[in-house]
Amino acid sequence: MLKKIMRMWLLVSFALLSFGLNAQAATPKDVLVVAQIAEPKSMDPRIVTAVNDSRILMNVYDGLVRYRSGTLDVETGLAESWTISDDGKVYTFSLRQGIKFHDGSPFNAKAVRFNFDRMLVKDHPYAETGPFPLSFFFSAIKETTVVDEYIVRFSIDDPYATLLSNLAYPTGLIISPEAVKKQARM
Repeated sequence: MLKKIMRMWLLVSFALLSFGLNAQAATPKDVLVVAQIAEPKSMDPRIVTAVNDSRILMNVYDGLVRYRSGTLDVETGLAESWTISDDGKVYTFSLRQGIKFHDGSPFNAKAVRFNFDRMLVKDHPYAETGPFPLSFFFSAIKETTVVDEYIVRFSIDDPYATLLSNLAYPTGLIISPEAVKKQARM
């Protein structure tokens, strides 16, 4: 009886393994397969609130900063460095150069400003691409200024201790402005 059970187990295991290998081989090379509980609501980090969606987005996009692996320490991401004014009201980010988005458009200070203005400025031309349910994470930002091509500045009215941490959260991920514009036209 034990031999019969073992043979059956081996047969089922072999069948499952074969099916799994065939399924993997059938996946086109330009398709990403992610095992999740549900389909993501959106691939726009400004829109999503679900943990499952965030897990995907954190592996597709980068932010100005991110959490160091296994910690809550903030480290550089798309920003190679940053400074905070003595009064805690101005955050200036020096951006990495030579980076392009997946669609080939350039990453620069204008792209960063677009991402935050779209979410925070009511009359922004792409504000209607929301809603942005977690925009309150960045409500302290009163103005996003392009200082030069690779320097962006956030001005706030009062010191806001969690701004860097919030930038490391999925809502702070930076996406291509050109992709947003293209999606809005569809």
